[in-house]
Amino acid sequence: MSHIIKNKVYPGSGGDDFEEYEFPQLQGVDAWYGFPGGVQDLRGLQLRYNTSAPHRHGTTDGSPDASYDFKDGEKVTAMDIWGTEESVSGISGGFVTGIEFNTTHRQNILLGDNSGSSKPEHQTVGNGVCIGFSGRSGSDIDALGAVFTD
Repeated sequence: MSHIIKNKVYPGSGGDDFEEYEFPQLQGVDAWYGFPGGVQDLRGLQLRYNTSAPHRHGTTDGSPDASYDFKDGEKVTAMDIWGTEESVSGISGGFVTGIEFNTTHRQNILLGDNSGSSKPEHQTVGNGVCIGFSGRSGSDIDALGAVFTD
């Protein structure tokens, strides 16, 4: 049995807890953006697996603003969750602004934003196999932490 690495969820305290992960690996991620108070946030997230229906969190109306599909055997070599701990436009306690990661296929992916008042929370990637995320969400993605195998 694989051991699991659950990274700390960062940065916000709003919304409701969620934890979604499945073996053998996450197939893809879809992201929706919003701009409360002129700051880009991660409004919604959809996690896609080969073994089940997609899992949605936050606001996922219409088509996603960005997506990434993992190739067979592709692993994550580094990941940061970007966010702000400041309250903006009615979102108190902070929220996620983006997910940034590098892969063994020499891809640098940014779903969302990594600028402005955002700061990163580095994720421990274990053996590089991302199996999902845990976090907090309501109408936005308030906090996020990646789940990997080691």
